[in-house]
Amino acid sequence: MSNDWMDTISAWQDQTKVLPMLAREHIQKSRMKPQEAARGMRSTMFDPLAVQYAMGFKDRKYSLTYDVLKRIPHQVAVVSAIIQTRCNQVATFSVPYRASKSVGFVIKHKDPSHLTTKSEQEFIKDLETFIYNCGYSTPNPYNTTKRDDFETFLKKIVRDSLQYDQACVEVVPDRRGSPYEFMAVDAATIRIAAVDSVYGPNQTWHARSPAYSGRGSLLAEMDQSPNRHPYRSLKLYEGTRFDKRADFVQVINGRVENVYTHEEMVFGVRNPRTDIYIQGYGYGELEQLVTIVTAQLYAEEYNRRFFSQGSAPKAY
Repeated sequence: MSNDWMDTISAWQDQTKVLPMLAREHIQKSRMKPQEAARGMRSTMFDPLAVQYAMGFKDRKYSLTYDVLKRIPHQVAVVSAIIQTRCNQVATFSVPYRASKSVGFVIKHKDPSHLTTKSEQEFIKDLETFIYNCGYSTPNPYNTTKRDDFETFLKKIVRDSLQYDQACVEVVPDRRGSPYEFMAVDAATIRIAAVDSVYGPNQTWHARSPAYSGRGSLLAEMDQSPNRHPYRSLKLYEGTRFDKRADFVQVINGRVENVYTHEEMVFGVRNPRTDIYIQGYGYGELEQLVTIVTAQLYAEEYNRRFFSQGSAPKAY
């Protein structure tokens, strides 16, 4: 009996010796904080020799231009009909399902098993009204144009997405910084801004935007000091700090007119690519079908000339 008791005591002692080691290991892990990143990415995500960076933005390379993609639906009737059909189909989901009882959008809790309370149901109704009006019911006094409803908004972004694989939406904040309204923007004018990592942290240029103009857009004031390289990087100026970087810019006639942060501009791409020479832009369906679209253009042009001139090639 005594031997068994001594064996039990020895086993207890062996187990208690492991406790300090486990405690020390947990303390070391808590000090290391393994959830924090040890370093950044090494891989190059964009073309470091792109000439477009000198203008402050990245442009599409080795692909169809925005002007060509815009003209294709105007000249190919089949493509125009397909895009218009898709716009109408998506627009049918512009009303809440609770009101239409047929098709529409529904806002639910992210947990399917959660039973929504009365206050959550009221909040869901407020969100539905916000989405349907593309913002709060009170118009923005700083806007000179009337805000679109959700149906018009969907038709605009669907058309841009099918033509360019790029849907751009400007989110206008309120005084607290929360979204006040959102409006569709011409995707052909929005570009991805150049980043600091391309030219290094010592070569910077800042687009100062101290306030919003009466039209609701950002004012860009060029800093032309001799020790700065223009358009190498874009940052928003607030007060005395450059604490926000411009991720997107609006280019009209080759000139940067407005700059946007990541919170102010939604840049939607459905077909992303890892090609560094594409600069982060999408791969739209019109680009994928460029050979078929070209053949369709040639066929329609041939038929048009045949009926207008009344001539046909000789058969051999």
